[in-house]
Amino acid sequence: MRFQLLATIILTQYSSFSHGEEKIVKYDKLLEYEEVTVTSVKPSYIRIMHKNGMTSIPIEKLSKDVRENLGLTLDSADTYRKKISNRLNEQRKMAIRKAKIEKVFAKYQYSASGTILQVVNGGLLVRDVYLKKTIPIITKEEKKIPYKVQTGGPTKLSPRRPRTIYTRYRYEWVEVKDYGAFTIPLLFIRCETSKYVVDDKFTEEVYEDDTFSYTTILGAAKTITAYTTDASKVLERYGLNQ
Repeated sequence: MRFQLLATIILTQYSSFSHGEEKIVKYDKLLEYEEVTVTSVKPSYIRIMHKNGMTSIPIEKLSKDVRENLGLTLDSADTYRKKISNRLNEQRKMAIRKAKIEKVFAKYQYSASGTILQVVNGGLLVRDVYLKKTIPIITKEEKKIPYKVQTGGPTKLSPRRPRTIYTRYRYEWVEVKDYGAFTIPLLFIRCETSKYVVDDKFTEEVYEDDTFSYTTILGAAKTITAYTTDASKVLERYGLNQ
């Protein structure tokens, strides 16, 4: 009912309703629409269906009287457009941030499994750690695929003719996932340690961190590779934690 009423308002402003005359709505010097129905009203535009299709019309192309009848103002249109623009800008920023996070995780996130050698302050010494990327690197390579082709065989005239089958090949590009899996003899993993004990199995997602230095029981100083279970540390490193 509302849209029918709005259409009536606009048509009343611009059209003749005499029997047999065309109903034409003229919004500016260039645009004329016949058989108009208003389907949507927004602060900055209206959407209409007309004889030849549908279109959107900015409120600037409506007369002042029509704008007032529809409860539209130029100021409210400007405010609405700024709101939409700000929302789109925010969505773009979020999409860019999400893409950057996915790129960082693709490079630094691993699924780790190993055996806990020692529980120390701030983390674990884990031996024989198998690391595998959780997000694989995807490439394409050409693969040779065999298929069988019959080039001869029995016919009505030669029912005993032997079948002749050849192997032929076609080439296709297929996706190849590289998880970059490898094993590290000894690894330090920064994490909350209260739930772990020596000789437990460690299986969690971890992220490349930096290094860890310690002194062996023989008094020798050693530095080994360190990972962390805290993804926020990696995001903070790249300014993506906000």
